Amino acid sequence: MLYNLSFFEAIEKCANGEGFIRGDKFRDGVYVKKQGETLIAIDAFNSNKVIGNFFISTGIMAQKYKLFDCALAEELQTDNDKLVFLHSKAS
Repeated sequence: MLYNLSFFEAIEKCANGEGFIRGDKFRDGVYVKKQGETLIAIDAFNSNKVIGNFFISTGIMAQKYKLFDCALAEELQTDNDKLVFLHSKAS
């Protein structure tokens, strides 16, 4: 599972409701999802607390992104460029 999407590819997929996204330089537990017509940043380590609107900067645009299907059941942490699921989804 590589971070292989450009900023624009990731934003388009997230805005179309295809899933949530993470940048390769995001703080652990942070992801972006669509809420209404806005993209918002969420902190998975804090009961999926809304951090705020997803703001665009040159650093955000330079990152590579990954698209995920579900964020609510997992808390995400980056470890040596690998994604580690701290809690698995119930089957």
